[in-house]
Amino acid sequence: MKKTGNTVNRHKETASTRLEAVMRVSKKFYSGIQVRIADAINAVGASAEEHAEAVGAVDIYLGMGIEPSLNSLTVRLIFAMLKPEIDRAIERSFKARERARKRKEKSAGGRSEDAEGESEHENVEVRKEDIEKIMTTALREVTGDEDVAFRMNRRQRRMFEKLRRRENKKS
Repeated sequence: MKKTGNTVNRHKETASTRLEAVMRVSKKFYSGIQVRIADAINAVGASAEEHAEAVGAVDIYLGMGIEPSLNSLTVRLIFAMLKPEIDRAIERSFKARERARKRKEKSAGGRSEDAEGESEHENVEVRKEDIEKIMTTALREVTGDEDVAFRMNRRQRRMFEKLRRRENKKS
């Protein structure tokens, strides 16, 4: 989203495609969350960096399912207010995908491409470098500064590796 004066223009950017491969909610919901983040940032007069951090926190949570560690109190508050709603949307989207999969199986005469019953996003491999690249791109879009870079902190890296090991154990 573009920063104009002291406010973030919430109507400039629609649902981002940078996380479309691992998005666990609808584009409509994601766009609504982006607008609500921009509104909250504008209401408290926070900086573009805090806006980028809030968007990044939601992106990480949607993409990896882990809560990012946040430095700004404002961003922590925004994320805490949105998290229950995001969780409900994730569950709603999961159920909708399952219903669609069952309808597709039924219309195909019982044949299933997904014989194990896995959803389409369970097999997506997310790497730490991909997340850092996505976050860096988002920060650069928001701040307009090409020298900005995002790196996971120690806690985020450990949580990511713990989830990866857990997923590998299941397979």
